[in-house]
Amino acid sequence: MGIVKEYLLFSSEYSGSAGSGGAAQATCTFTPVSIPLLTHYNAVLKIDLKVNNTSYIDSARDSQLEIGSGAGPDSYEWAVNSPYRATTFITTSYATYYIPMRMLVIHGSDMDVTNIQRSRFYVYATGGTLTIYMREASIILYPKWADIRDYIDDELSGVQALWDFDSNVTDRIAGEVPNNGAPIYGADRFGITRAVTFDGGGGGVFYETAKANAYLNNVNDWTIGFWGKFDVDTGFIYSEGTPWVTFQVYLNGNTRMYVSAWHASVSGNWVTGSSDSGYVNIGGWSYYVISLEGGGVGSGTLHFWRDGVKYTDKAGSTQYNSGTDCYCFGDTIAAYGAGGAHQYLTGSLSEFYIKNVSCGSTFDALSHYMRGLRRRPYRFEPGVRV
Repeated sequence: MGIVKEYLLFSSEYSGSAGSGGAAQATCTFTPVSIPLLTHYNAVLKIDLKVNNTSYIDSARDSQLEIGSGAGPDSYEWAVNSPYRATTFITTSYATYYIPMRMLVIHGSDMDVTNIQRSRFYVYATGGTLTIYMREASIILYPKWADIRDYIDDELSGVQALWDFDSNVTDRIAGEVPNNGAPIYGADRFGITRAVTFDGGGGGVFYETAKANAYLNNVNDWTIGFWGKFDVDTGFIYSEGTPWVTFQVYLNGNTRMYVSAWHASVSGNWVTGSSDSGYVNIGGWSYYVISLEGGGVGSGTLHFWRDGVKYTDKAGSTQYNSGTDCYCFGDTIAAYGAGGAHQYLTGSLSEFYIKNVSCGSTFDALSHYMRGLRRRPYRFEPGVRV
């Protein structure tokens, strides 16, 4: 799997404060660190962060991170159009966060992370004095490899189904081929034709009306993971049914992702949980993981991650209907034999898998995300600290 290297930047605590409308800025300087070219590595910044009061964070502005010596070829900034805001992840107690260097905006054109000697983290204040703290920061390098599929097969236990979408829609684990629809293949996050695309008008939708394997029906613990790019904030990503729909993952506005499950023994039959707003990255590729833990009749907890970062936990439930044997990508299965209205998706999906085990609340989603960035597995083994 290759050796993981960790380059320590600093281990002391630094802090800074600002009042309403200003930026609380924690700044530190340290002995310059020379790090190899990123040509052969993927990099993650590991850092401990906290704030004194989350209610003082300006939720309308991105957090900002700068590492380097200033606005030059060895300076990076994590801010512009960031999919995360401080309220998403910074709490009043120290926690360790992993920020992929892919998300950093580089100043200049030199991709060599050399002579790093300063780190600054900004969080904008509103309503009172906000203080940001940081400590124990390092940069972790993982060798670049070739393919994501090996880690899904070898390291994710309980995989029930995996669609690569590499110019076919065969479930590579169960070997099932959907018997309806006309998939459209397009570019994935690397520009390679290994994704399915949906045009919002029915183009690209495909579905199965008599599958042999019940993927999520009557499963109390499960996980769904996939790479997705959504151009419109509505539409069904994945659904199962009889074909009356009994399970659905969908978008319905407000940059939330929804999960609904039908159970015969639940009052009202449906239980729906959703992420918080800001979870869905409109217009760009992201890695989504949703997991049900401890599911039952109207009970369970849904966990939501995106791009390696935990977003929220919400109430969920187990799906159950004895006749569930259909599924659909890009629309609701209810539209194909049950008279339901179409719920077309506009966007693309890649490397979609289903597990019959829960990741749990402490799932290391970052490791899966980083594997996906370099398309080949690595493990979060203790690295060689330089």
